[in-house]
Amino acid sequence: MRKIVLLIILISQLSFGQDGTQGTFSMAVVKPNKAEIEKSLEKFTDSIELTYRNQYYTYRNRLIEMQDEKPEDYPEDMRADFKESKKQAVLELKQLDSLENQILNYKYYELISYYTTTILNMSFNEYEPYSSIFEVQNSEIKNSMEFLIPAIRQRI
Repeated sequence: MRKIVLLIILISQLSFGQDGTQGTFSMAVVKPNKAEIEKSLEKFTDSIELTYRNQYYTYRNRLIEMQDEKPEDYPEDMRADFKESKKQAVLELKQLDSLENQILNYKYYELISYYTTTILNMSFNEYEPYSSIFEVQNSEIKNSMEFLIPAIRQRI
């Protein structure tokens, strides 16, 4: 009898105790400066870095192709969307060109923080309210902490 009463109390607390609302939070994922991996895996580091660079240049080439396309190649009802997409492509291409040095200096271990940030965003930002999850360099930690202080004070 005692177990049944405890079970009823536990179930009622678990079902009625949760309000279903999620508060927002800020989380910084620190990019590693270096990583040590198993010797047998070192042969894969070049392919990771090369794949990352190839994805960058493939996307960049696609944006350049979009700029060369003409509105006449599209049906009348799609031309307005095409013009807007073309403007967006020009802006994205400028942004990508400014990031080229970062792409060329990319190291395999940066994938760790990128993957972590992606998984956290998929897990916690599927529904509103959205939280702030971002990557930071070690050198940016002080600035990021200053950014997080207001969020921490709201929680207290």
